[in-house]
Amino acid sequence: MNRFAIAVAFGLVALYLIPLSTKVAQPVEERGEVAESAPWVPAEPVTVQVLNGAGKAGLALDVTRFLRENRCDVVEMGNADHFKYETTRIIARTEDRAAAEYVRSVLGVGEVASDPDPELLL
Repeated sequence: MNRFAIAVAFGLVALYLIPLSTKVAQPVEERGEVAESAPWVPAEPVTVQVLNGAGKAGLALDVTRFLRENRCDVVEMGNADHFKYETTRIIARTEDRAAAEYVRSVLGVGEVASDPDPELLL
């Protein structure tokens, strides 16, 4: 089982999220063959914690609903450590950044970085 943790923050609407874990992914198949440009799709939902880093009321709930519709299991939401995030940040908490890249592709925005932290893994 691969384990992940990720953080995200949005442009002027800063947001912070941390997927805590996920399982092995399956390739997307097209006509019986793996498409070369096919996106990575998790075999099971990516587990995520959403933290609002913009201070906009209801932002964490809106993002939680959106992510749940897009194969993410949001287990917790709340406020980030501050409300001054200016860009979307997605932080993978392990060296494997696949889940972070998946979350970025779902959101359509974000910069992915690695900052391993085994304390955050399920």
